[in-house]
Amino acid sequence: MADLGAGCGLRQGEILGLGADDIDLAAGWVHVCRQVKLVRSRLVFGLPKNDRDRRIPLPDSVGRVLRQHI
Repeated sequence: MADLGAGCGLRQGEILGLGADDIDLAAGWVHVCRQVKLVRSRLVFGLPKNDRDRRIPLPDSVGRVLRQHI
């Protein structure tokens, strides 16, 4: 989590909402298309901030950490 937050600038909810298919290690991109939100004391998936998905460049250092983790 710390590597994605610091290396890619992702928010906590966005990191928790990431799936393995949202990370393209070969091309070097992270696709942020959902986040985890707290709604009426329940955790749910929702759209990211401003209701827009986005692609974030994946630094090599973060890519190495993610390869080891996955």
